Amino acid sequence: MAAPPPLPSAHAVSGGVEGGGVAEMVRPARVTCFGDSLTQFGSRVSEDAGGVGWVALLQEALERKADVVNRGYSGYTSTMALAVAPLVLGTGFSGAENGTHVLTILLGTNDATAAGNSQHVDVDEYKRNLTDIVRLVLSQGAADAVLLITPPGVCDAMLANANERSNARVRPYARACAEVASMTEWAEGRVVCVDLHAQTASPSNAEFFSDGIHLSGRGNALVASLVLERIWRMIPDQRDLPNWDALVGLSPDEVKRAAQAHHEANKRAE
Repeated sequence: MAAPPPLPSAHAVSGGVEGGGVAEMVRPARVTCFGDSLTQFGSRVSEDAGGVGWVALLQEALERKADVVNRGYSGYTSTMALAVAPLVLGTGFSGAENGTHVLTILLGTNDATAAGNSQHVDVDEYKRNLTDIVRLVLSQGAADAVLLITPPGVCDAMLANANERSNARVRPYARACAEVASMTEWAEGRVVCVDLHAQTASPSNAEFFSDGIHLSGRGNALVASLVLERIWRMIPDQRDLPNWDALVGLSPDEVKRAAQAHHEANKRAE
């Protein structure tokens, strides 16, 4: 059996749909979620203590409006994340030919373990790592905007070994994350702090955690709410293609033209 012909380039426009060529690929907005297990587990949909993950909740809220991609890596520190960022975040996702690309970064929970722990990263190094990740993605066109999410507190009462992880240990990392977001070198609106720590670090915070560290259903819902509050200011609240009832009775070519016109109108609204 002969191999199928290759797909056309996403950037190919030779005569447009009416001329028999290839129309520009419809590229909706994109949200990439980068971080450790708090992000990796964010795609889970289960009935256990974690409930529906925050990344899954973003996917539902943004369906047909943005592609949501999970790039969470359990156990990773900011040092590890910086090393792999060029490999997993890529370049060129931002730009006029694409929809708006928002990157969320949630790191610091592992860095904030006690000194001597294999995952510990000093808070000053953590701050440098976050700064370098943001510089990389903005300079390489990997994102239009970055949401820096401060690491949440932990539930001291649920942890067997409070000497390894505690609210007190996480606090300076949350502060450092917020300081990176407020650096004057970023263009206005391109780097924004989402202060998850402030919402989850009270002594009576057990409702937000499944095991003292990872998020419960309520904790995941909180992250999704805080992130969506920011995302709705960055991408248009519009579907990527027309609703089906607007296409009833149209020929295939007319459907293509209507879809392309809808997409171009969305791009002008961004």
